[in-house]
Amino acid sequence: MRPVVCFGLLFAAACACGAGGAKDAAPKDPSAADLLAVQGRWEREEPSGNPYRRAVKEVKGQEEVVTYYKADGSVWRAHRAQFNLSRSGEVKVFTFSNVQIIDGDGKGTRIPQGRSYIYVATDKLFKEVSGFLPGQEAQAPSVLVWNRAKDDQKVAMLPAPDPRLQGVWVPYHSEEGGVDQKDQRNYLVKFQGDRFEVVRDGDLMLRGRFITYTAREPRRIDITMEQDVDNPANAGKTLKGIYMVKDNELRWCTGTTVAPQPPTELVTREGEPFMLVAMRRQKAREG
Repeated sequence: MRPVVCFGLLFAAACACGAGGAKDAAPKDPSAADLLAVQGRWEREEPSGNPYRRAVKEVKGQEEVVTYYKADGSVWRAHRAQFNLSRSGEVKVFTFSNVQIIDGDGKGTRIPQGRSYIYVATDKLFKEVSGFLPGQEAQAPSVLVWNRAKDDQKVAMLPAPDPRLQGVWVPYHSEEGGVDQKDQRNYLVKFQGDRFEVVRDGDLMLRGRFITYTAREPRRIDITMEQDVDNPANAGKTLKGIYMVKDNELRWCTGTTVAPQPPTELVTREGEPFMLVAMRRQKAREG
């Protein structure tokens, strides 16, 4: 009998964590209109004297990847970050956090602290205005202006399910906090359309919906639970994670329902509230 992921422990832990105070709750999603306005590919040029001459910002869902290019076209630095949008009256605020440098100078560096700026987004321009929010009194005001890339669609689409996930997957390995987990029960993970299910020993354990976004690997995946047989209180909560599909292998790393940000790597470490599940696509004869 194969050792597979202990989904029951994962979602039990998620439910227990959710019993904490309101300060631990995951932030609410921004309005669809504001989120749609910032989607897409943005560019800006930098004057000489900086280590880079051009920057490209790619926004999909609630994640951005910013790449800085030298004058010769090579990458100086690239980072990935998650963000939330909010409003203070009519003022729109962009808050990014969980920054990970993924290429170039400082690769591997992680900066979890969040930073905010005022923003304006139109069909053609994205403006970042810093130095005017509470707590930024000592910061010199600055304005960055991004232009929508010529090869970008005028209206960006919101995230959609990744077709590579479709079908049934059989977990064969899991780890949490850097420790291998073993469970002798049989699990199947199913993706159909935007639907997600976990079946344990032939019975439904978990059901929900998912969205995926960002073309870079590993991609982001958010799973909103509609039914959790073991922990009914998890209904309506969201698991924020990342994943990678290679051939018939799927690796999925996620946090609990109250984790404010998803993981940035497909690994787990001691003291971090993330779980990694490795799966293989189910063969026809296994059905």
